[in-house]
Amino acid sequence: MTDSADDTIPAQRSHDVPNHLFQRLNPLAGCHPETLESLESRMQLAADLEVTVGTPTLRFSPAVQNDLIKIPVTIKNVGDETMTARFRVFLFLSSDRAVGSDYVYKSIDRFNPIRAGESFTPDAAEAMPHDPLGIVNGIALPAGQYFIRAFISFLGGASDANSANNNAFSTASVGLNYAIGGGTGKTKQRTVTIPTNSFQTLKFEILGPGDGVVTSSGTGLTGTLSVSATGTTRSSSLLIRTGEKVLPGTVSNITVTGSLNRLQIPEINVTGNISISGGLRFIGANGISGSTWSIGGSDALTAQVGSIVNTSLSSTGDIGTMTVSSWTTTDGSTDALVARSIRRLDVEGDFAPRIRASAGVHTVTVGGSVNSLMDVTGSVTRFVVGSTGSSFVLNASGTVSAVEIKGAMQGRIAAPTIGSVLVQGSMNGASIFAGTSLGSNGDIGGTGTAADVFSAGSLGTLTVRGAATNSLVTCSLDHVDGQYFNADDRFRSTTSRIGRIRIVGATFNTNFAAVSFASSHWINGVTVIPGADARFRSDFPTP
Repeated sequence: MTDSADDTIPAQRSHDVPNHLFQRLNPLAGCHPETLESLESRMQLAADLEVTVGTPTLRFSPAVQNDLIKIPVTIKNVGDETMTARFRVFLFLSSDRAVGSDYVYKSIDRFNPIRAGESFTPDAAEAMPHDPLGIVNGIALPAGQYFIRAFISFLGGASDANSANNNAFSTASVGLNYAIGGGTGKTKQRTVTIPTNSFQTLKFEILGPGDGVVTSSGTGLTGTLSVSATGTTRSSSLLIRTGEKVLPGTVSNITVTGSLNRLQIPEINVTGNISISGGLRFIGANGISGSTWSIGGSDALTAQVGSIVNTSLSSTGDIGTMTVSSWTTTDGSTDALVARSIRRLDVEGDFAPRIRASAGVHTVTVGGSVNSLMDVTGSVTRFVVGSTGSSFVLNASGTVSAVEIKGAMQGRIAAPTIGSVLVQGSMNGASIFAGTSLGSNGDIGGTGTAADVFSAGSLGTLTVRGAATNSLVTCSLDHVDGQYFNADDRFRSTTSRIGRIRIVGATFNTNFAAVSFASSHWINGVTVIPGADARFRSDFPTP
């Protein structure tokens, strides 16, 4: 580059400069132009930084439990003056070796001068970024092959002599994936940490045998993450942890082809389906919504879950102990809890799904309201709930040992043998049918599997702390036509019996039917003798 006109020596005196000063500033003044030799052009002295990028490689790092990107990056001053300006080197992942919407994953600052001909080789090793939703800088980073781009950016408005060599791409690419697990020891297990919003990250990992992958749908704050795993066993655990414990994280579907010892997601809300083809021994979750939850195998499941909404769970094994804050339905669907058996179900709030247990239920405790069908093949040992709604049915093919309803009772209880029923509130439109199984529909009447079955049976005691209105208590009474207490009703056993009844409040349109009763009962402060009270019926035909 030749000198600019501003740097040349003036050939004529300016009218603003005195003659003697002009002579001193320009000793050639006064010479005849023909006697002057022309000045040789000279190159401008300037600093010029050039960046080059070598071949990138990936190396697994136990410290980050994933890959480090190793890449030789060199910045050389190819100019002839010292570069004193401060600058920053940005490293990008680029899918196409073209400058565009590339993903910046590292920056390196340089504040020290670089002399002419001197090179600077920064430490460019960095953990592979995982940002499929594009939370960090608005650019989603899906799985795939990426080239490395290095770019020099000068600080404070500085520049160098040639900006064309401030960008460089690697000739080879590196693979980005969202794989987890796959190691033989804890320090070799591969994990993935993904930002999901401005305040939260989720870490996915598998402990023990098995491989997995995290997938994404959508981008930004509305994007979702799912995880799938294969090759897991009963000694494997799938963990999803939050970076910020105060805020719960969210994942969509969880799919496991194999068994799991633990699905540990205590700060996670699951908004999609959970599928475990093998057994699952333990799950801990913050909440589950809009889910179909399927578990295979024969392991007894222990679960600790916050709120469950619009979700069904189906397990081919047993429920060992399940603790839930609430299980509700808001979309009008019929949700269900299906298992071989339930040893203990504890619900702090309301409980809405149907229960289907093919091998009995030991203990159910619900602090709130129950308003659904509990269909049990086998026995129920203890059933304690806050209150029941009009759609509530407890229908068992075996013995129901003890029922306690802490508030008001609506709905039905049906079983061949019922030990005791305690209602702390009132009965309103409620029915208790001993010596009866209502079939698969839990309703009066029906055909096939839904048909009612009547047999010998008994009700031990019934205690109601409040009143009893529009209610019915029977033992072994066949309605025949779906209507109780009309001319075609029949007892189906000669041994059906109802024990002691105690109702603190008054009874309105409430009746009792059995072949035999205890000798006396107590209703609304009055001792009642069954044979002398029209509310007690033993006069229907017997076999």
